[in-house]
Amino acid sequence: MLLSLKQHKRIVAKIEALQTRRNLVKEQLQPIKLLLDQFRQSVLAPAFRGDLTKDWCEQNTNVEPASKLITSNYKASNKLPISWCEALVKDVVENLKY
Repeated sequence: MLLSLKQHKRIVAKIEALQTRRNLVKEQLQPIKLLLDQFRQSVLAPAFRGDLTKDWCEQNTNVEPASKLITSNYKASNKLPISWCEALVKDVVENLKY
């Protein structure tokens, strides 16, 4: 069954209104996306440098490093770089200490 011209125009008008609204929302979200990108960088950079846990590590010197805990349960694979080791995620998570 074919739509009448009136129904067709109503559908087209609705689609155009939705596209306009989508474009407006997209424009409004752009600054938020930039803020999120900046926030991620401001958190990730210090995290990878160890800045976020530096004070905790200095106060908790008796805690074994994760690499030692992991290597005590697993041997290094010949396929991995020498400083890497294989581990199950569950074992890493179980040994996390805050």
